[in-house]
Amino acid sequence: MTKLKGLLLTEGMHGMISQVEGLAKALDLDFIHEKIELNNFWKLFPPKLTPISRSVYKKVKHSDFDVIISCGRKSVIPSIHLKKNSNKKVINIHIQNPKVNFTNFDFIVAPEHDGIIGENVINTKGAIHYLSEQEIQANKDYLGSFIKKDKRKIRDKALVLIGFSGGFRRSELVDIEYEDLEFVSEGVKIFVKRSKTDQSGEGMTKAIPYFDNKKFCPVIALKNWIEIFDLKKGRIFNISDKSVALIIKKYANYAGLDSYRYAGHSLRSGFATSTAESGAEERNIMAMTCLLYTSPSPRDRG
Repeated sequence: MTKLKGLLLTEGMHGMISQVEGLAKALDLDFIHEKIELNNFWKLFPPKLTPISRSVYKKVKHSDFDVIISCGRKSVIPSIHLKKNSNKKVINIHIQNPKVNFTNFDFIVAPEHDGIIGENVINTKGAIHYLSEQEIQANKDYLGSFIKKDKRKIRDKALVLIGFSGGFRRSELVDIEYEDLEFVSEGVKIFVKRSKTDQSGEGMTKAIPYFDNKKFCPVIALKNWIEIFDLKKGRIFNISDKSVALIIKKYANYAGLDSYRYAGHSLRSGFATSTAESGAEERNIMAMTCLLYTSPSPRDRG
């Protein structure tokens, strides 16, 4: 029996390629991959503000396909346009939230934590990848060595980014449990059960949004830590508050900074200083950090 032909569209990043190829293999497609490039200023516009037109993207070489699998912002419009202008019936599938009307696709595949629903939406437990269960089992020792090596780096990245962006005390950070997290479409809500300044003991919720810069996005870093190590209960970081201080010092040293000037409190005070310099109001800073922030004097600003 002849296999269906698949056209895979991504921006060329490995994570996206892994997902589209993983789905193509699962569907047993005879597939080819094309890297999508947008023309001129269309690179600056989100898909919902972009016309469905051939002028938006550079020409795709292949024209004979039965299924289009796309992933990433840049591939949204090309997928829709290629389907609409094909001379035969084509099924198009987009991985992740396309941020356009879902009816433009036959199917949308997205992880549960993205929180999107629809008649044509298929939710997954995590990100799709191109390794089959048989391949993982056959190479589990080799793969496991890399996971063990990088585990602390993945944890530390999530710890530092969440701690800074949420203005957390180190004691609050280490007390975060899986049950305290609520991932929403805008980011993540974290319930802080107790704090030094919470005299009533009612707790508070801190909301952290997605960042435009995905490399330093605290929400994405936290999701990666949770998903890769399949955390489903208990403390998220499972370290002591003293360890937080040591981690901060370690990475300050890696960055060429004087590690003696940095410790656990640096995340919260750094957040307060940075947001104040960006124009945030003092009452909002206090609400997020439970910290009385005093603007530096002209002398302190140097």
